[in-house]
Amino acid sequence: MNAKPWTRIVRDKLLESRVLVTDRAIVEAVVPLEPRTFLNIGCGKGWLCRELWCRGFNGWGVDAITNLIESARCMGDVRFIVSSYSESCVTEIWQY
Repeated sequence: MNAKPWTRIVRDKLLESRVLVTDRAIVEAVVPLEPRTFLNIGCGKGWLCRELWCRGFNGWGVDAITNLIESARCMGDVRFIVSSYSESCVTEIWQY
């Protein structure tokens, strides 16, 4: 996995399609639903979690790639968990 290069690409907004379309479309699909909580499975470096937290939504990010979760956590939030998709991460989340 190329976690470091991918993290830089997303954080520095170097992928034009994400900047112009994808990220905004995802946020615009979620925000009107006004979720009380969310679980972002496959959160990667955590951009969507941070975007939703800024808008007042409470949730967690989960990814199987340790390097991506470490990168997400280095931005100052601990609501990111490493868990493979075959493992249950719900128990870990509720411990916090």
